[in-house]
Amino acid sequence: MRCGLLCVVLMMILVGSLAGGAELRVATFRCDVTPPPGGHPLIWLTPVAEVEDPLLAKGIVLDDGRQRYVLCAVDWCGLGNSSNLLFRSKIAAAADTDLSHVAVHCVHQHTAPYTDGDAQKLLDGEKDPPRYVDFKFLEEVTDRLAAIGVAFARRIERPLELNLLQIGDVRIAHLPGECMVEFQLFAQRLVPEGFVAVAAYGDLGPGYICTEQSFPEGGYEPTASEVAPKSEGALKDALRLLLEGK
Repeated sequence: MRCGLLCVVLMMILVGSLAGGAELRVATFRCDVTPPPGGHPLIWLTPVAEVEDPLLAKGIVLDDGRQRYVLCAVDWCGLGNSSNLLFRSKIAAAADTDLSHVAVHCVHQHTAPYTDGDAQKLLDGEKDPPRYVDFKFLEEVTDRLAAIGVAFARRIERPLELNLLQIGDVRIAHLPGECMVEFQLFAQRLVPEGFVAVAAYGDLGPGYICTEQSFPEGGYEPTASEVAPKSEGALKDALRLLLEGK
């Protein structure tokens, strides 16, 4: 009886070619930036009464090996002056890049915060000023956003692992992410005469790992994926290496 454990690694990040042969690596991130009920005001002075859908900040980190750039879209109505600078500064520090390499923009729906810290500071100079900006909440949400952003940026440097346990003719493949059933079926097709089981939900950093076809089809899973559509091919190549040794 043969028993063994094989491990391979793969980088499930979108990689493209740039001029001069350099590689462009892309990581994605998202963070909940929803104010709590009764907390940080929405447009003008109206506080949050009820949360129907979470507000998110979503972004991408681009790294060509020389510079790192961050693009971030926030589900808020607006971020003005020092508040926009606060978001950009913390993201830049977390991503270890220059402030000029970070862009933060708002979706501008009118049922979300419109925040300008400088305006609140002017109001604070008046008697009984209205509470327009919750600075404590701003610090907390930008700290959280920066921490998540840098975690995904660092993930660029760390590949995902796949493992195979084989006992006789029984093979058990251990996969990262929340994989679609297509990867189980693909693994079984590689060894049609053997017993192949697949266990996913290992490292859930990539979220859903979907087939490339599922992205244009839409649905929940592709929207919760943190990896590129071409990751299907990378994962299948790794499975082929595990199960066929080639």
